[in-house]
Amino acid sequence: MAGSKKAIIQTLLYSALFEFPLTEDEIYYYLQSNKLISKKEFKESLSSLKNILVTHGGFYTLKGYEKSIELRRKRNLISVKKGREALKIARVLGYIPTILFIGISGSVAVGNATETDDIDFFVVTTNKSLYTTRLLILITLQLLGRRRKRNDVKPRDKACVNMLVDQDGMSFKNPHDLYTARELVQLFPLFERDDYYQKLLTKNNWTRSLMPHALGQQNEFLHKRKSFLQSFSFIEFICRSLEQKLIKRNQTRETITNHTIALHPFDTKNKVLAKIKEQDIHYSKYYK
Repeated sequence: MAGSKKAIIQTLLYSALFEFPLTEDEIYYYLQSNKLISKKEFKESLSSLKNILVTHGGFYTLKGYEKSIELRRKRNLISVKKGREALKIARVLGYIPTILFIGISGSVAVGNATETDDIDFFVVTTNKSLYTTRLLILITLQLLGRRRKRNDVKPRDKACVNMLVDQDGMSFKNPHDLYTARELVQLFPLFERDDYYQKLLTKNNWTRSLMPHALGQQNEFLHKRKSFLQSFSFIEFICRSLEQKLIKRNQTRETITNHTIALHPFDTKNKVLAKIKEQDIHYSKYYK
């Protein structure tokens, strides 16, 4: 049981970095363990940790992070509204035939968004269509009045398509770190063709070595369409050349390849991973 207790504390410590308390089901889903833990053992371990946990309104956090519970309650309501807007946008973008999957990432995906936050999208495209599809997405968002631009000072509820990969770019290579794993398993699916949400998770099943219970999010409103066009290869080269030049003009931490477009100018990954190392030191504060 010591292993499951440690896993619970580590999971809550990670979420505390984002002022994000978890429900019991969320703790189990995101449980940071190198092996499966039964629901029975998990519940017993959670109960035995009551002296170091704070729980209210169905949310759990570690002592010292109590204020985050009220923040989560407020942000959850905000995130639900933004999620509805995201679904509307995704249904329109789904008419672009080379899009295989659309999901929400970031704060909106987990229910931790503030009023001023934009909505981050993760998109999978067919091969030889990545940059053409991105161009079509940007045009569509511009027409909808929902496109977030680089220097937008009021991004509230606007769509930021900050991660696009094609079929060959779906597998995230080394390093296989906790931050990347968490970002993948907390994606909230909005649209797919041909079960590409599960295909994305299967391509990255290495996440199960870090969070073995995180097998995918459920969305009863997941919008589905059938595939009928494989690629825009006849104009992809032109679009790729043009867009790569435009991105490189202001490039900071963005990553652009023939199979991946990752637009994270304010990437927090390295900061979070550094804090995780600090948490290893503070772990003994909660459990010996």
